[in-house]
Amino acid sequence: SMVALDLISRKSGGIKKYINGLWNEAERVTPKGVSINASGLEKSLDKLEKSMTAGGKKPSTIKSLEKIGEIRNEIKNGKIPVDRLIPFRKSINEVIDEMGGFSYEVPFKHRPQAKFNLNQVKSNVINTVNKYAEKFNPELAKAWKNANEASAAYSQSNKIANFIQKKIPYVPKSE
Repeated sequence: SMVALDLISRKSGGIKKYINGLWNEAERVTPKGVSINASGLEKSLDKLEKSMTAGGKKPSTIKSLEKIGEIRNEIKNGKIPVDRLIPFRKSINEVIDEMGGFSYEVPFKHRPQAKFNLNQVKSNVINTVNKYAEKFNPELAKAWKNANEASAAYSQSNKIANFIQKKIPYVPKSE
């Protein structure tokens, strides 16, 4: 099918630019100097950290625990500046992307679990911003939703493309 061919060739330059544009828009409409309630975020990060540190350090949790620590450093007196929280969504994705490439820190067999752990941290970021934006900032809520949905769709299409590439190593160009 054309869709499969399109996914395999992954001329993703345009898509990536488009998604980056959506992220930039979300960052543009993010109020500066506004701190939002982070008590829910703190609680869920504590819970995540507790389950991830069981058994001590392991390859699948290194990156996610690092991100949890970085987010925690931004929280002061139960509040976090929203413009400091939002970029974590993009940075966590970068770490996940890097893992698919040439990340030596996380051995191949531990990557699925490591990605799962990072996605859990990412969900906490997304939900915290959602709670604030839906109540107090409709413009940000809309930009945030668009950027998150586009990113999710893009990573889903990459998963599909990778799957197809494994199943069909060679697809001749259709005339």
